[in-house]
Amino acid sequence: MGSMWILVLVAAFAALYVFRSRQKPSVEGTAKFDVPILQIANETDDDVLDILIEPHLEIYELSPGEVCDVYFLHMNDQTVPERTLTVAQRDDCVVVYSPGVYAPELWVDGRKLENLWAKKTL
Repeated sequence: MGSMWILVLVAAFAALYVFRSRQKPSVEGTAKFDVPILQIANETDDDVLDILIEPHLEIYELSPGEVCDVYFLHMNDQTVPERTLTVAQRDDCVVVYSPGVYAPELWVDGRKLENLWAKKTL
């Protein structure tokens, strides 16, 4: 019976480790990025998919065959009442409407995508 409890504890710690390792780091101690809430896939063979984040005016490019994870910033103080994203397909891009003050983060294979709008205005 004692060895069963040890196995249960080991399994619990392993599950906690996996859960914590998948979380994104805290931002300024008041907010955190949870597991991805959306995935966007570019299923074309040769076209780059533009992703526009509104109302933040952030633009990202997704290469052919890539899938990006969208992480949304959840405030710990519950200042963002709505935690859903609206996604729209336009002729020239995909638009993600973010409900909060912070724009979501887009990640592909462990790397954060760069905001092309910020690069153009610098």
